[in-house]
Amino acid sequence: QIHFTMKLILLTFSLFVAGRLCAQFEVGHVSATYIDPTRSDRSIACEVYYPSTAAGDATPVAEGTFPFIAFGHGFVMDYTAYQNITDALVAAGYVMIYVETEGGFAPAHADFGLDLAYVADHFFEENATAGSLFQSHLIDRCAIMGHSMGGGATWLAANTSESVDCIAGLAPAETNPSAIAAASNVTVPAIVLSGSSDAVTAPADNHTPIFESTASACKYFVNIIEGSHCGYANSGSLCDFGELFFAGLSREEQQQITHELLLAWFDVYLRDNAASNEVLQLYDEMQGNTETTIECVVSVAQS
Repeated sequence: QIHFTMKLILLTFSLFVAGRLCAQFEVGHVSATYIDPTRSDRSIACEVYYPSTAAGDATPVAEGTFPFIAFGHGFVMDYTAYQNITDALVAAGYVMIYVETEGGFAPAHADFGLDLAYVADHFFEENATAGSLFQSHLIDRCAIMGHSMGGGATWLAANTSESVDCIAGLAPAETNPSAIAAASNVTVPAIVLSGSSDAVTAPADNHTPIFESTASACKYFVNIIEGSHCGYANSGSLCDFGELFFAGLSREEQQQITHELLLAWFDVYLRDNAASNEVLQLYDEMQGNTETTIECVVSVAQS
């Protein structure tokens, strides 16, 4: 029975990976700026990556319709640090919108959260805008995701967004105002990825209390054993100065875990893919580098 179960787990995982690899798109890119009229016409600069017919700037969007993800960067980081995530998610059919505000040394976390929420709530309007690159290429399903400061701001954003379907935090950091406090009002599905050897945002003070305070009916906490804070991003960013002597899980291994989990997560909550839910629930059995806590309320219909 155990042997059969393991074979089933491996088959499920193999089918998931094979299915995602078959849906490869080229990566297009365009810069965009959105204006929030409710905050004195605040300008929100974004870098948008999308499934395209050819790699490059302003190339045509690939045939089909796609969900979108608003992403918040880490402290003094920008979108270029997350090229690995861009390549993995866009190639699989997701539009990635990197919100590039609050990139300085004195960021306003509240504004950053509101910027993420605004993009999540309004980007879908591009679908019906004549002449827009994305006209007729978007579905009305979206997520907010972020790393470190942007991870904490993701919870601030989810506290105010009217459109977000799910969220994801990569080493989410406590913010001012408090992401931990905001989490008590966040009810959409949420996943937290936490490196046990994170030397920048201690899991016990940041990732864990954000997860525990989240009011979602379904939430996941993934402890990446010996994972780092900066391993989600490409090497070479200022983040690396916080972990100069890190000697845990390799960046390549951490990013592979991150990509597989995010693809499964967004496939479930932005595409309603039941098979990917099996991947999420069985992921710890597929490799030895994660320990996952799953808290999901299962509703039972009364006959």
